[in-house]
Amino acid sequence: MNISSIVNTNILSNANLSATNMLRLGSNAVLNTPIPPAALLSLIKMRYDQLGPVFLGPGAVENDFPFKLPILDEDQKSALEKAKKFAIEQSIKAALEKQSLQKHLNPSYIAKRAQTLSLLNRIYVGSISYDLREDAIKKVFSPFGLVRSVNLSWDSLNLKHKGFAFVEFEHPEAAFLASQSTNSISLGGRQLKVGRPSNLLNADSLIEDLIKENGLEKKIYVSGVHKDLNEDDVSLVFEAFGKISLCKLNPDPSKLQKHLGFGFIEYESVQSAIDAIANMNMFDLGGQYLRVCKAISPPEEINIVSKIPSAAALAAASVTAKLNAMEAENSRNKATPSTNPSEKLNTHGTQDISEVSDSFTTKAKDDDEFALDSQDDLFIKGKEARKVMMQKLSRVPQNVMLLRNMVEPGECDEDLELEVTEECSSYGSVEKVSIHQERSKTGEFTVKIFVVFSDLESTNRAITALNGRYFAGRKVHAELYDIEKFISNDFTG
Repeated sequence: MNISSIVNTNILSNANLSATNMLRLGSNAVLNTPIPPAALLSLIKMRYDQLGPVFLGPGAVENDFPFKLPILDEDQKSALEKAKKFAIEQSIKAALEKQSLQKHLNPSYIAKRAQTLSLLNRIYVGSISYDLREDAIKKVFSPFGLVRSVNLSWDSLNLKHKGFAFVEFEHPEAAFLASQSTNSISLGGRQLKVGRPSNLLNADSLIEDLIKENGLEKKIYVSGVHKDLNEDDVSLVFEAFGKISLCKLNPDPSKLQKHLGFGFIEYESVQSAIDAIANMNMFDLGGQYLRVCKAISPPEEINIVSKIPSAAALAAASVTAKLNAMEAENSRNKATPSTNPSEKLNTHGTQDISEVSDSFTTKAKDDDEFALDSQDDLFIKGKEARKVMMQKLSRVPQNVMLLRNMVEPGECDEDLELEVTEECSSYGSVEKVSIHQERSKTGEFTVKIFVVFSDLESTNRAITALNGRYFAGRKVHAELYDIEKFISNDFTG
């Protein structure tokens, strides 16, 4: 037997011999003796048959079967629809925000909005008495909001104003309320004519555009807030119409922890804001009438920009507090102590009651004072809140006397104020005398004379002496007048 047949026999008998070893034997042991191709191919085919799953690699031939999406069940379909809807909403929202941002950053839009707000902040006041000056006009319009300036048109030849002026407010809401409330009121013997400037023709449409553009449907403007009320007190009163998300009173930079008498309230619903405007406008709270309307100022305009630095404001507040304390101490030293407590509490000057009744009234009023003081921190809402606030504010000292039917409208002259001052000085120290003419619905004018005394005792003595007294054939009616109404130039009482 030759070498070639021996090798071939060994290959066929050993089926587990690898192809690599076979090649090695064929090259080394067999000394380059040729191997039959059939035997080698048979061995390779046996060893490389598929033994598991086959995966297509990057170099494989493209699959003959096309790719198909899996079939979704009902829950997956619902989730997919929600995801598509959310994606569309977010895309639209982002596009609108980008568009709005570009609009607000546009210089022409900024200039146009500033011009619109400047026009809405101003009102025209005509038919002004030639004896009045800027201070008197400013005092009339201050209850509606902060007055920035009063520009009277002056005649250089006659050295008098021309009878009209432009009043500019800090906020457009104050101008809106003033134009709605002060037209045809009497001031200095003449009826004022109040309206919008002639270069502002479509004020209502501009206001509606500002409200809609800045999303102010839920926000309202409130002025005429009593100085002794804070933001929590105002919130309690206005919560009767709905839940409040914001209540901000504009702070007074010259007085610590005091406000300027106006601010903004934001509700969580539009209907609450509408109800508050309808019910609280001209509501008497603590002797002052509230003025309520829709908020117009953009959000960045509502932020209070103080013209006084914080350090200077604190210093001014400290000095003011010291001066007030000194004045209060001096007034207590000068005041004559009263032996009867009811005399101090009695605001109508009635002294003809018995001692028993007087003692009982004193005790009841003292109990009321204690009850009111104990309710300062009580959490209440709605009508009860308004009632307690008015009772709390009713404790403000009253020292203004109102005289009716003392003179006819034609008898008002420059000497009348001096005569009233001299007559009332016999009852106490007179600080001020103000004469106001009011026109009734029938067109007739009546004269009201307001006398401000330095203390309550003098006011009560004057009312007791002058009420029912005849002056030039007319019976005079003397009564106490609310000091807060007098300070806010409300002479309608």
